[in-house]
Amino acid sequence: MEVAVNLSGHQLIEGDLIADMACTLARTGVEPNWLEVELTEGSLMENTQHTTASLQRLYARG
Repeated sequence: MEVAVNLSGHQLIEGDLIADMACTLARTGVEPNWLEVELTEGSLMENTQHTTASLQRLYARG
């Protein structure tokens, strides 16, 4: 079953989103390929370099 998660720009910029998501996926048993991350256009425009790097790291993890 696919799981969709809305993320805010703040979540992408602050903290360690990648580690938090990996921990949550492990705890819940959801496979990464079933996770859909939803972002607003505004959140993509905030700190674009960091946001792009975070999204690339998420993609690399499946």
